[in-house]
Amino acid sequence: MKNYDSRSKSPGRWISIINRLSDKYFRTELKRFGLGLGQHLLLAELYDQDKINQDTLAKHLEADKANVARSLNKLEALGYIERRQHPKDKRSRVIYLTPKAMYIKDDFVKVLRGWSLLLCSNLSTEEFETAIKLLQNMYSQAHKMYGQDTRENMF
Repeated sequence: MKNYDSRSKSPGRWISIINRLSDKYFRTELKRFGLGLGQHLLLAELYDQDKINQDTLAKHLEADKANVARSLNKLEALGYIERRQHPKDKRSRVIYLTPKAMYIKDDFVKVLRGWSLLLCSNLSTEEFETAIKLLQNMYSQAHKMYGQDTRENMF
């Protein structure tokens, strides 16, 4: 068993601090798009996989369905998404990116990459790959206890 007695060696502490700094970065950088912290994660996921339903989006992000619904309402009000009835399941709505969302995509992705570059610019390729593997391992451990679903295809 590792020694987690020291606060400086607590992975959770460092992850939490990085998350708060990430929030500061994104609050500042997302203002030009009219986006808040919750919306940027959804929009980033939708750029990767457009035309999915709200439940699937919530599962992909391991997010609360009600929070996802609120964030989607904001994205819709801003004109970045449209929700249309699923052609086969009338109870489900499919999320589509709008031309406005596609117009900002390149600049939006630069903001996302900017944070990753800031975090990892002083890492070698080997250190970067190791960091990603370690974070994935920590995610897997946390997911075993608190995850919403099984995510075989995540990595």
